[in-house]
Amino acid sequence: MPREFRYPYDAKDLGQALDVLWDLYQYVIPFAIEVTADYTTSGKVGYEKVIVNSSSAVTVTLHSGPQDKHRVKVLRKGTGAVTVAAASGDTINGAASIVLAAQWDSPLLEYTDASGEWNIE
Repeated sequence: MPREFRYPYDAKDLGQALDVLWDLYQYVIPFAIEVTADYTTSGKVGYEKVIVNSSSAVTVTLHSGPQDKHRVKVLRKGTGAVTVAAASGDTINGAASIVLAAQWDSPLLEYTDASGEWNIE
């Protein structure tokens, strides 16, 4: 999580302000990856896009210990079946996993700390 910085600040704190902005950028920058085999999301960024391009069945497992409001979008680009599975102890809309039934299906999932589950947006 980003470092804390309070406003107003002195000009001497400009270096600290730049450090905080860099931390925020690293947290919110989207991360996209194209995969052809089973994959577990990284959980290192606030938004991750996983493009599955395979003619074989692939499982995308959501990372364990997600932070509140983490988002993951999974796109079924290929013709192979895609299953999105929650990590142990988590759920996706109350289920352990979901299946992307058709090519080009692309649900956006957001983790909600209060309910302890991933929700399809």
